Amino acid sequence: MRTFLSLFFDLAYIYALIRLSATLLEHLTWLGALQTLILMLGMWWIWAFTAWATDKYDPKLPKVLALVIVTMFASLIMSTALPAAFTTHGLLFAIGYVTLQVGRTFYVLLALPGGGLRRHAARVLFWFAVSAVLWIAGGAVHGTSRTGLWALAVALDYGVARLNYPTQASAPSSPPGPSG
Repeated sequence: MRTFLSLFFDLAYIYALIRLSATLLEHLTWLGALQTLILMLGMWWIWAFTAWATDKYDPKLPKVLALVIVTMFASLIMSTALPAAFTTHGLLFAIGYVTLQVGRTFYVLLALPGGGLRRHAARVLFWFAVSAVLWIAGGAVHGTSRTGLWALAVALDYGVARLNYPTQASAPSSPPGPSG
């Protein structure tokens, strides 16, 4: 079910796409294209997981509304860092990404109902915590090191999603989240 707030949330991501397009135009090289792709995949992953949460839970619940509002404003702040994410604002982008992915998943785990969904959220939280190391480390370094670490982080985020977030305690009947 679509709500006015979810449409406004989508507009925040249209702004992010505009920023990404401008970033690519400023760095119109193969490396610039790769870096823009990494940023786009990171922003899209935040959008996809938030959209998934509003699909699994009633988007009119106050807890879900709060989740969408916080994610929307944090995403707008992250969007301001996009053009300089591979130069001066790498740590800002990485901290924003990690805070949103880990924070939102932790919030879903604690605040929202659903046994199977909670088990799944716990597994997702584990993997976002693992990839957080790569995101933050990438934000702390410069040049090709940042590109490499963030490319690994994106590959990890999407790869474990494709495998349905495997952990030793994974149950085959757990509902899948967004996957590649």
